[in-house]
Amino acid sequence: MKTYLEKQFKNNELIEKLTIKTKINSRLIGFIICSIIYPLIRLSKYYNVLYDTGEVTSSNIVGYIEIIMLIATIISCIGLVWLLLDLFIPRLSVWVKTHTSFKARKRLFTILDWGFIFILCCLISLFCYSCIFVIAPVSGSSMNPVINDGESVLVFYGNDVERFDVVVLKVTKEDNFKVYENSFYIKRIIGLPGDKVTWVDKTLFINNEIVDESFLPEGYLDQLRITNDFIGLFKYKEEVEKDGKKEIVTRTTYIIPEGYYFVMGDNREGINSKDSRDIGLIPEDIKRSLIKLGDSLIVTLIAFFARNIGQFSV
Repeated sequence: MKTYLEKQFKNNELIEKLTIKTKINSRLIGFIICSIIYPLIRLSKYYNVLYDTGEVTSSNIVGYIEIIMLIATIISCIGLVWLLLDLFIPRLSVWVKTHTSFKARKRLFTILDWGFIFILCCLISLFCYSCIFVIAPVSGSSMNPVINDGESVLVFYGNDVERFDVVVLKVTKEDNFKVYENSFYIKRIIGLPGDKVTWVDKTLFINNEIVDESFLPEGYLDQLRITNDFIGLFKYKEEVEKDGKKEIVTRTTYIIPEGYYFVMGDNREGINSKDSRDIGLIPEDIKRSLIKLGDSLIVTLIAFFARNIGQFSV
């Protein structure tokens, strides 16, 4: 906020000379505050939740923001040293004032001022990425024709998931089958705990009732030549304690047990989608496994800009 004198004497060089030190110090304090907030944001459980493996990966822009924040931290450390010296050795600031021109100090303030605004924007972006949502590019064809290879999606953290929601999920060697490294998949939730699910002859049955998959384009299923049918026998891994030791056992069932989901890709042609038909049920651990995609309209807009601008495409 500008002082009353600054408002009355906006172009008065004397006023600027009297306030330039305070302005510089205030921007340095801003840098220091941002540098303190930055590591706190990194503590978020969703920070780096998406890695560089799988069908969904983190946008490279996050890496650039981290570099910028590292530079900001270095500047804030220098600023902190200067503020402490100015506080305990006031003669030093007087010496600097007498040995530097006003133009140089004004130029320094301008750089710090714009730098602080830029750092603040980066910090807000990082906060959104770590705590609210992330824009992530999609690799692969498992969600064709709804989400295509190279498009980007808006992923929200911490939302409750419902049937037919599109989610980003983490698959691991410990929890799933035919998985050789921890990875992130993008799939659609088909079965919930307590459900019976079959996918036979291009038809989805849930609890012995035919379900209209209206989320797929009209006529898409009729065009399929080869399908990976699923007769309804679910498999999953469960950690049990035996003789005082924890071990992972494989179980099968025709009803989805509590704490698990059955997911499928929208691409039903052949084996183009590696999903619960092959890798088994997905654990319910929302904090680790399931992250809900944004509203379909928002996802469509993001995908449109990704295709036409190329900023987020793979």
